[in-house]
This record gives sequence, C-alpha cells and structure tokens, in this order.
Amino acid sequence: MPTLLLVAAPPASSALWTDVVDRLTSHGIRSRAIEFWDPAPADASVDGLAARLVDEIESTEGEVVVVAHGTAVPIAREAAARTSFAGLVLTNGPFDALDPATRALAGLARSPPPLAATLPHPA
Repeated sequence: MPTLLLVAAPPASSALWTDVVDRLTSHGIRSRAIEFWDPAPADASVDGLAARLVDEIESTEGEVVVVAHGTAVPIAREAAARTSFAGLVLTNGPFDALDPATRALAGLARSPPPLAATLPHPA
C-alpha cells in the first residue's frame, strides 16, 4: 500500500490534516502531513515549494500518493512534472484560473453587504 503525503498551503497548514492522518494510521494506512511553513521556507514560490515536495516524495520508501488541498494544488502539479509517483489527488484548489462560477461567487463576496446577504436567501 502506498504512503499518502497530505499537503496544504496557506491559509491552511499541515494542521488541516492532523485528524485525517490519525484516522488513516488507525486503519493501517501509512500517511503523513507535509509542513511547508515551519520553519519558513527559504524559497516560498511554487517552484521552491515543489522542490521541497519532490524531496519528500523521493525520500519516502515505496510508492507515494500525494493529496494536495487548496493553494497546495499548483505546488503538487509542479512536483508531478518533476518526479514520478503512484498518484495525485487534487482537492479544492486553483488549477490554472478561477472557473466562472467561482469567479462570480468571489465577486458576490466583495459586493455591498446588503446585496451579498440578500441574493443567497431570496424571499
């Protein structure tokens, strides 16, 4: 069975995965959360963090599946272009650009409060 490397990036941290790692471990699944921000990285760019993820992947014995959440998605995609591993799961994050529905919801969040409060709850 592969090792799951669980990756999150700001505004989340590896704490996002703490309960998940505990549950997976209790079922005999090897997993660990990768922390990019403690200590703070020398290179916080996507390229720099992808290099750090590649190091984690390559130092893990056996097959690896990377699970990336949020803003870690571009980091995981870049790591996948640099090294091979068994699998990549991308969750809830920006791939290349915001899709139209997400862009509209983000715009709504920036609209005046009465409009933002009214539109999701019509009479």
